[in-house]
Amino acid sequence: MILAATAFSSHAQPLYLPPRDMPHNWLFQTVSPTAQPQQCHFILNKAAETNIQPLLARLPPPVRDTQAYFRSLSLYQVVFGAKRWAIGYSYGEASLYQGDSGAARFYREVRQGSLNPETSYSLQATLNRTAVNTLSIARGWDTPLARLTLTAHWLTIRRAQYGRLHGQKQGSQFTGELTLQTTRGIDAAQIDGQGFALDVALVMHPTSHWHIGIKVENLLSYLSIGVLQQIDARVLVDYPTPDPDGFLHAPPVLEGRTQTRSLRTHAMPLYHGIVAYQRSSTLWAFMGSHDFRSRAGIAFAKTGVFEWWCVLWLEPREWQLGFRYAGWELEIGFDQPDWNRARRFTARVRWGLRL
Repeated sequence: MILAATAFSSHAQPLYLPPRDMPHNWLFQTVSPTAQPQQCHFILNKAAETNIQPLLARLPPPVRDTQAYFRSLSLYQVVFGAKRWAIGYSYGEASLYQGDSGAARFYREVRQGSLNPETSYSLQATLNRTAVNTLSIARGWDTPLARLTLTAHWLTIRRAQYGRLHGQKQGSQFTGELTLQTTRGIDAAQIDGQGFALDVALVMHPTSHWHIGIKVENLLSYLSIGVLQQIDARVLVDYPTPDPDGFLHAPPVLEGRTQTRSLRTHAMPLYHGIVAYQRSSTLWAFMGSHDFRSRAGIAFAKTGVFEWWCVLWLEPREWQLGFRYAGWELEIGFDQPDWNRARRFTARVRWGLRL
């Protein structure tokens, strides 16, 4: 959506996989560390965020940030848990576009239908997109003061795209270098994308009121794609139009080559952390997360038969409000209630069926 192209070489940039957890879940893992009865959970996660423009705006406003990004994800999960074991299946899609202020300005001009002949600037932009099926198995170990959980994931990669575009926009023309590795145009049976990943979570209870937790998704990982296309090209664009994936549509190529190759790489790690204080049914927490950028937030939760929580992420600003009751969990996140100006949105629906 954001940028006009995309990624580094395989050894320099990991693939961005859909996050399998949301940081607020730590609120309930800290207060409910013991084994749970047999349950089956159905989970839907959706998220989109950008610092470039409102998500629903037709024309972007002027860009002021020196760095630009757009992230979106969809994740569908089924998880069966029994005592300290859990097994699950999920399908997820994720997109991560990043670039400098020149990439954001270029995107704005593209959205308006033509390049502004009065502007000149350089730009760099990257893209990282994946679609994966995942089979997971988790095991937890409890002590009076801590709980350790290891989760192993077997991945089937359905789509992978990553690359890099850099160049110079001068008047009404852009000239640049494009490096792109993609499974687009490859028959699904030939892609043969496989891999594994290991998550580690540790929740400690130094006192009856204080809880400290850390979780790392993709702490160890290995991804292999049998066949993809590598495109190296020098491009000249005077009337760009982005296609649905955010690439330049049919730009004239001055020179370049396309070849097929295999890929060996790893997944981008995602870190969650929490420090929480609980008294009776009230919980206060300070949380942090890091993947392509770092975030910090504060949270308040009430537990019991009807549980609800409120999370405020400080930068970039986002509110998350949610509740849990009778096996249902619903959460919605936004940076402001005016949807025409919102730049961040998250939604989570979870239904738990006791067996």
